[in-house]
Amino acid sequence: MNSDMKFNDIGYSPDNLKALLKQALPELARPREHLADELGVSAGTIDRWCVGLESKRHYDMSLKMWNKALKVLTKEYEENVMDTQATTNENDLVKITMELRQEGVDLARKLAKAEGVSEATLIRRALIAYDLVKDDIYFKLK
Repeated sequence: MNSDMKFNDIGYSPDNLKALLKQALPELARPREHLADELGVSAGTIDRWCVGLESKRHYDMSLKMWNKALKVLTKEYEENVMDTQATTNENDLVKITMELRQEGVDLARKLAKAEGVSEATLIRRALIAYDLVKDDIYFKLK
């Protein structure tokens, strides 16, 4: 199980099940229904497992179902973490390429002054080179 996930108790408890649902499926409006589908039980059963121990509606979750829920939700959690990291990496790449683009434009301006060539010509060449490099980077990432 992923060490990033936090639990209040050891093993199954209503609080742990609720924490697991919240951490693994934060973007879902109805995570209990999703888990019910994955486990092949009703949403009402999930609700009874999540109700506090003092409630008459509480129903203990079997160890078999707890382990199955851990397996399903840990996988979902890890996929969400990987998706988030991929999005962050892509955003970082876009930021870096934009910074490189600006550096290329700045360098073209300096060269234009030094060589007496039109700034527009050098900037156009820098942007063409930037597009070629950017396309090559994105192609390699896919």
